[in-house]
Amino acid sequence: MRIMFTIWPMAAHLYPAVPLALALQSAGHEVCVASHPLLTRAITAAGLTAVGIGTEETMTPLAGAEEFMPDEEESERLLELLASDPADRPAAEMFTLFLGAVRMYNTVPGAGGAAPGVDDVVAFARAWQPDLVVWEQWPAAAVAARLVGAAHARILCGPDYWAWGRERIVAAGGADPTAAIVAPIAERYGLEVDEELVLGQWTIDPTPKALRLPTTAPRTVSVRRVPLSGGVVLPRWLHPRPERPRVAVSLGISGRAMRMADRKLIGSVLEAVGGLDAEVVATFDALQLEGQRVPENTRTVDFVPLSQLFETCSVVVHHGGGGTFAAAVAHKVPQLIETSGELECAAYADYVTDRDGGLSVNYARQSPQEIRRSIERLIEEPVFGKGADTLHAEWLAMPGPVDVVPTLERLAAQHRTAPLPAR
Repeated sequence: MRIMFTIWPMAAHLYPAVPLALALQSAGHEVCVASHPLLTRAITAAGLTAVGIGTEETMTPLAGAEEFMPDEEESERLLELLASDPADRPAAEMFTLFLGAVRMYNTVPGAGGAAPGVDDVVAFARAWQPDLVVWEQWPAAAVAARLVGAAHARILCGPDYWAWGRERIVAAGGADPTAAIVAPIAERYGLEVDEELVLGQWTIDPTPKALRLPTTAPRTVSVRRVPLSGGVVLPRWLHPRPERPRVAVSLGISGRAMRMADRKLIGSVLEAVGGLDAEVVATFDALQLEGQRVPENTRTVDFVPLSQLFETCSVVVHHGGGGTFAAAVAHKVPQLIETSGELECAAYADYVTDRDGGLSVNYARQSPQEIRRSIERLIEEPVFGKGADTLHAEWLAMPGPVDVVPTLERLAAQHRTAPLPAR
């Protein structure tokens, strides 16, 4: 079977899909990953075949995302429909970000203008003839699958804001903004937009069930999220177990790449860990550290695979991103989640704290001394180690990537159809 993944071009979106792609490849299937050319190096480094969509000149760079985001008027209208309950505000704001992200590479200009994020996906699918298309924030790949008769499924890298948001908006009497993106793509190739082109024939979901948003989206195939953060040569200092407790600090690759990390937050965290009787490893780059005072007990590294680092850690301090959360759960490390930043962090923090797997803090409301005391509690109090064990057991109960391969093979066989004639 030929399987084509189409992934939004950030490593944080690629890495959740890589273990499944490798499992399918190891089962004897031919796998490729199509995306913006900027992602090809990360794809090939993961041991997968990369397909560049468009060129770096014709495809919008990530820095151009703002152009596609809902403007103030549209955002206010969407948030009014989505977040009558203030507790829904973070998910509602994530949905508006998803709309902008999908529009970046799935917008069809008027008068038949060039749309490489759409046309190159279709052209490659017609040439390569996949049996299954797995897409993440790239519904043009669903249209491509329909044209060539392939089965197709969405793959998520976190909670399903796309399905949740569209259902909320339609239920509140609003026009479906997701269908408004997909309809011009379908029309460009002589199709009509329908549920499958917006939501896939099924959804591959690595999110723990307790973290999922309520939706009526098509069948969900659960898969355990295996932590992955790219390859690197391990530094020698990382191998031996530290004599003192080791504390990891990470604010995420995505935030760093888009320069979203708050400098005051970085300074507050560094001050907090400076007073610890512990060895601290902080994954900050030179720009993040500019003007900061690094404590004597803190080693800063530009990058180290979190799965390798967390094996030797007693506590992880992080920003509430899905990748860091998953790596901490996999290695049974208590977590301190800082909740002032990422929109997803509150959901992950609630999930962790409800199971005594960690604590949450907000640097804007808590002093460095209070943050330090929270870290000390995570090191000293056995309840948090037991809570981390609980989180790990729930994660381990989900089927692994290898386990779901037969399910995907069966669903692909059920949903394949005859190719449509080219227009």
